[in-house]
Amino acid sequence: MPGEFYKALEAFCMEKDGIELDENEEVSDYSKKDIDSFTEVRDLDHELVRELLTQTHIHDIAGNLQSHIIEAEKLATFLFHIELDPPILLNFSSYEQGYELYIPSKNISLIDMPKRFVDKGFREIV
Repeated sequence: MPGEFYKALEAFCMEKDGIELDENEEVSDYSKKDIDSFTEVRDLDHELVRELLTQTHIHDIAGNLQSHIIEAEKLATFLFHIELDPPILLNFSSYEQGYELYIPSKNISLIDMPKRFVDKGFREIV
């Protein structure tokens, strides 16, 4: 989907939580109608949409999957440093969410991160 669609999905979550949107985050009425239709057809509430927009999926070489909400800044920092100095052990722990998660990098086959979420993390660390 185009970026405007995900921006509208995020706005859907914020509006449902009563959070006012920044001027640069407002979306067109056309997109709002698309989101209302999308969420209604798929029976998605704002909590599930929030998970879909913020959850990172870590696939290991054995075919196992772990899904967690990892802080955007941590993901952005990880991406920034991965090519320069690949870590031996990846720390995806979240003290806010209340879990520790350390994974040897040689055991990971794919990390699927939500792009808009990570992009926001980049803007905060730069």
